[in-house]
Amino acid sequence: MVVKNKAKKSKDKKKIYKKIATLETNFIPSNQDEKFMEFLRKFIICEQIFQSACKLQKGHSVSSKEYTDLNVNKIISVLEYYGYVIEKPLLTFIFSSNDKVGERSCKKLRNYICHDYNQSAILELFKRYDECIQQMDCFINQMKEQSKEDE
Repeated sequence: MVVKNKAKKSKDKKKIYKKIATLETNFIPSNQDEKFMEFLRKFIICEQIFQSACKLQKGHSVSSKEYTDLNVNKIISVLEYYGYVIEKPLLTFIFSSNDKVGERSCKKLRNYICHDYNQSAILELFKRYDECIQQMDCFINQMKEQSKEDE
């Protein structure tokens, strides 16, 4: 039994090595690195806006380790609680669970790329890059503007 396990482990390690080589050479084309990083940066900002609002609503500080799953209905509920007016299609575009190819939300694109190394999601991101960035910028700017209103 130990020999079988050892052989399987060795075979698995070879598969891992091949996967590493594939990731290093085929992941994001180097000429697209900046776009990919900008997409991630914008999405992280959008996600942290929501996470901060959730934490504050629950009475926690924005720096607490509390995490709330991204869910469009939860996002709408939290934003309504604070009196933010953000159109549902914008929230859906960014945060929904839509994973139909060609229509994936920013959340799904991020998940498929970062967690699954999904090549079609990478291609879709670069095809829809401008639209994704524009929508996330719109959300960030609306949240900024509406947060200043009460000052």
